[in-house]
Amino acid sequence: NFGEQLFDLDQLPTLDKDATQLPKWSPDLRPALLEESDRFLQAVLGPDGDGKISTLLTAPYSYLNGALASYYGVKGAGTDFAKVSLDPAQRGGMLTQGGFLSVHATPDNGLTSLVFRGKYVYEGLLCNAIPDPPPNAQDMNPPFDPTTTPREWSAARMALPVCGSCHKIMDPIGYGFENFDPIGQYRTVDRGKPVDASGGITAGSDIDGAFNGFAELGKKLAGSKDVAGCMATQWFRFAAGRLESPQDSCSLGTLRKALDASGGDLRELLVAYTQTDAFLFRSK
Repeated sequence: NFGEQLFDLDQLPTLDKDATQLPKWSPDLRPALLEESDRFLQAVLGPDGDGKISTLLTAPYSYLNGALASYYGVKGAGTDFAKVSLDPAQRGGMLTQGGFLSVHATPDNGLTSLVFRGKYVYEGLLCNAIPDPPPNAQDMNPPFDPTTTPREWSAARMALPVCGSCHKIMDPIGYGFENFDPIGQYRTVDRGKPVDASGGITAGSDIDGAFNGFAELGKKLAGSKDVAGCMATQWFRFAAGRLESPQDSCSLGTLRKALDASGGDLRELLVAYTQTDAFLFRSK
């Protein structure tokens, strides 16, 4: 449940796409995509896994049945769900699974999937906040034609003063996902042009800097102390059922220290939370 909420997978059961633009999409895929992620989360966070953030974000395997293997273009999978090795140059961890990628994307073959994905990393894994767009944001979008790539449209959008202040933060992170279309299928060409998945992070974090493709982005995220700190915060929000307040600083500190001492084992957060003031005491 925590994993589904953290990665917004709870949106999958009602997710839909424009099959005229994305013909390989089918609503019948939704249960399988959710099952894949649930099995992966159980494998990492369950008693037989290592519980590590690094595994969650970079593991070169997933759990596929025959339909999903065909969907991903992966060979060697049987009819039933089973652990399947993936090409680490293409996929690794939760953020490259079809369910996550489909949720954080446009409903059609549009140009802004990279925005949703970059925004997710900035907010969901680094615990920063992006202001809401202005009410007339859609009216300010630059023109495009059928050959305009998402990256080209992003560059034009970032050149606009009102739009660029936020998109210069989100979009370059989202570039790392450009090898994945709006339904999570891997691609090297988009709109007749080679995909450029190089990008950068400017979040005031310990992983600021350039990367080339998701493999490098995933490694950055997996080794980040800021991402680990955000994971502790996200667990606190889930366990407490509310956002943190200034009075929770000691409780958050307890969680972060426990996670760091364990080498990034997310399961330690379950135990550590029971030792926090937020769990043990009630405010008057």
